[in-house]
Amino acid sequence: MAVSKSPDRTTLLTAIRELAVAPHWVVTTDALVELGMSKDRIRRWQREGLLDRAARGVYALERNRPKLSDFWAAHLSIGDAGYLSSMSAIDLHGIANKPRRPVHLTVSGSRPRPQDGILVHSSPLLPDDVTVVDDLPCTSVARTLLDVASQVDDAELDRLVDRVVHLRLFDQRAFDRLLERKHGRPGCQALRAAIGRLDHNSGNNRSEHERRLIALIRDSDLPTPVVNHRLGPWEVDVHWLNTRGVVEADSDQFHSSPAQLAADIAKQAALKAYGFVVHRVTWRETNYDTDRTLERIERFRLANLAPPVPGLPIEPVLTTRRW
Repeated sequence: MAVSKSPDRTTLLTAIRELAVAPHWVVTTDALVELGMSKDRIRRWQREGLLDRAARGVYALERNRPKLSDFWAAHLSIGDAGYLSSMSAIDLHGIANKPRRPVHLTVSGSRPRPQDGILVHSSPLLPDDVTVVDDLPCTSVARTLLDVASQVDDAELDRLVDRVVHLRLFDQRAFDRLLERKHGRPGCQALRAAIGRLDHNSGNNRSEHERRLIALIRDSDLPTPVVNHRLGPWEVDVHWLNTRGVVEADSDQFHSSPAQLAADIAKQAALKAYGFVVHRVTWRETNYDTDRTLERIERFRLANLAPPVPGLPIEPVLTTRRW
């Protein structure tokens, strides 16, 4: 309901803030007109910096707005028929942080007129294909991964699927239903293959380096270890049960701060006191010197086949994972 024929600035700002999609402060042109603002006044406020055009027919009250504000603006711009999808839905679900532009939306019918910063896809959407996150309509996790499966390489798709497992968003039945219904669509084969590569360790890797190290060992002729295994209060990256050998993935991302270095030193000293021996593998060794790295790991494993020091046992923990 309009506040007046020509409301004063303070009254208008108060009304807009109450009406805007909080805390992202976006509002449609139609809503501003209903509040009593003329098109000329809207343009004047835009020139004065009180309103910032966020999308066609949508304005924001803040120029330095969060990414979710852009998502809301894009959705409001094309109406209730639009669902956040593709890379934008990947971001909205928290699977991966993606660039804010372009904002991807999917509509079941015809595409609206194109506009800068918004990419609209046209594709049939069934109830199973859509959901709501942070009050925003978007494609489901399964449909989102199918949409991006044809846009990324296998390694990136594996990371996205692994992240879905880690976030406990993976629903095998939902993926099965979608892949059966969309059989033959681009991305189906890649997504089905990525799901087929899931194993008991999926969703449990903490870093890209650790993931690559585990894949390197898994694809080699080395015996299968356990990963992300707890030895007492310490979690180790790779361990062969009933031996004293532990392999850890060193990574600048996770092992560079003074506090982390101190924690690593304390952890290694404690494991040594219990009879374990730790072999650290650098990023370069994992990615650029793989043959010699595997040879060194195998020599290390064979040299430490004996169990840890008797009399100082560490009970195995039930959360031990194999691939």
